Amino acid sequence: MVNKLIIGTANFGVRYGYKKHKINKKELNKIIKFCKKNKINSFDTASSYKNSETTLGKYNLKGKFIYSKIPKIPHDIINIELWIFKKFLKSLRSLGLKKIEGIYIHHQEDLLSKRSLIIYQTLLKLKKLGYVKKIGVSIYDIKKLNRIINLYNIDMVQIPINILDRRFLNRRLINLITKKKIELNARSIFLQGILLKKRENLNKKFIDLDNKTFKNWYSWITENNISQLDACISFIKSIKIVSNIIIGINNLEQLEMIFESLKKNKKYPKYIFSKKNKLIDIRKW
Repeated sequence: MVNKLIIGTANFGVRYGYKKHKINKKELNKIIKFCKKNKINSFDTASSYKNSETTLGKYNLKGKFIYSKIPKIPHDIINIELWIFKKFLKSLRSLGLKKIEGIYIHHQEDLLSKRSLIIYQTLLKLKKLGYVKKIGVSIYDIKKLNRIINLYNIDMVQIPINILDRRFLNRRLINLITKKKIELNARSIFLQGILLKKRENLNKKFIDLDNKTFKNWYSWITENNISQLDACISFIKSIKIVSNIIIGINNLEQLEMIFESLKKNKKYPKYIFSKKNKLIDIRKW
């Protein structure tokens, strides 16, 4: 499972998540050292995470699998290909690399706009020139994912999947992704850390969004004597279609706990999930 682990780097360079946490340099050094020792070689970043690419680029990334993202493309851009190339090459310079494993379109709407074809063709050019091995899109909406993968041949998608958010795990979509041989990379597997909070420490605004589901979640954890972390990890491990797991961490201790949890085989709640978009879609928080 370590081969499937990708370290999210949003808080390497900016305060990120609903708690707005940023990793300090001392802690980051310990995290990178741990990754090297345990052969965790994949990192997910983006130019929109302020200086996270520059921060990551200060470490030796030779032989690492780096994924980045093209930020939302402004509506007034005339030469879209040139704009994308400039953004991408700037990311490469920040990372200190000549090529990376993959590039995502960060704003899903860009691949559904009137400009989507030229955007897609530019991604193909980056791939043809050997700058990236894979092209894809970061997604929040299942209907838009269906439209995009029916329009274009992409190599990978990055989507939120966790115990409470199972929107993307419908048979029709999974069959389509499998048929098109698209790599599915799961993010937000702890729902921005919400699923790891003890009930007494969880902000009431989240409980109010779906009180019944949270009540069932905490009851299940207590009755089965399984940690919230182990349940979340066991759930994501059970999804065979998931190619990689992107995790966000605030310190080395969290990474160590996740690393150990990956070695376990625990139960997880099969029928506890939420359909409340105001809870599971973090854009609505």
